[in-house]
Amino acid sequence: MVDSCYVIVAVIGYRMPFLPWPLHFIHGLYYAAVILVVRKLETTPRLVGLWANQRWRLGFIILLVGAALAPHTYFRYLRYRNGATATEAFGEDPAVAPLDEVRAIAWLRAHGASEKLILAPLENAPWMATVPMHSFASHWIFSLTEYQQKCQSMAFFQGTLSDTESDSLLKSYGVRYVLAPAMSPALRYIRNAELRWTGERMVLYELPYNDMRPLPRLTRVVPGVYRWKPD
Repeated sequence: MVDSCYVIVAVIGYRMPFLPWPLHFIHGLYYAAVILVVRKLETTPRLVGLWANQRWRLGFIILLVGAALAPHTYFRYLRYRNGATATEAFGEDPAVAPLDEVRAIAWLRAHGASEKLILAPLENAPWMATVPMHSFASHWIFSLTEYQQKCQSMAFFQGTLSDTESDSLLKSYGVRYVLAPAMSPALRYIRNAELRWTGERMVLYELPYNDMRPLPRLTRVVPGVYRWKPD
């Protein structure tokens, strides 16, 4: 009964958009679902009889392993093929790093500081964290407001923010460095920044008076919507 309730509540909770972080309902769900299925099978006499037959049991195991191995092998092949290309495929970034990205990371390792914050395009942001350095909207595990940060980053580099909104973004988080494409519309937002590095397609600016702000309080505005507010 406990297994059934766990699986039902977890599935319902995962589908409730107004709950904060519904994705966490999936954690452990697969194990509970397997335990539930095994217990249900043990209470079905016909299935218990089939499982007791050695031929049926061996055939089922072979079928199950084959059904799992085929998509796994194909997935590995696609990851290898697409990861070795320099272009995005199936919504995934390639494993080939742009030369400018590698050089920008090298410059930051030589001249930057780990306690500073960098704002880079979403495709480059995760790799800026390897400097190591705080990287804005780099990965969901680093922030409770990762989705909000991604929306802000996209709007910044697309140039759809007003000057007031862009100034607020840079100052409220304390962005120290901005890595942007050389022809990006976002360059108009960094008027008071100093050019530190120039690549073939990207440029790196520093806002010398910006430092990361202390983490503010996370308060609930309405159910499912949270906002950072200073103490």
